[in-house]
Amino acid sequence: MNLVILRKVCKIITYRTIGKTYFFF
Repeated sequence: MNLVILRKVCKIITYRTIGKTYFFF
């Protein structure tokens, strides 16, 4: 598995988690 793609997926998941946190608050 490519580390660059893996890091991009991790960033997307992190941004979506932060977005959900802001949405709930």
